[in-house]
Amino acid sequence: PSKQLRKLLLDKYDNGCVYCGRVFCDSVKLHWDHFEPYKWSADNSDDNFLPSCSRCNMIKKDFMFKDLEEARIYIFAQLDKKANEG
Repeated sequence: PSKQLRKLLLDKYDNGCVYCGRVFCDSVKLHWDHFEPYKWSADNSDDNFLPSCSRCNMIKKDFMFKDLEEARIYIFAQLDKKANEG
């Protein structure tokens, strides 16, 4: 995304991950997620990017979701599953 949009999105989401809310810092790395996966859409437009932590972006992978809430539900389910496994 453009520099201006990156700043707007980080401000909008309180400098945190759009999925889990963790604040970006040295231990929480920022990834610019294609909400609609590039693999399926080839959409590099500014409105397809969201700030994501590396953990959530790796869980989301290239899955398609109808909206942000559905993606959050999936990601939290995967995090719970991992927590219960180990």
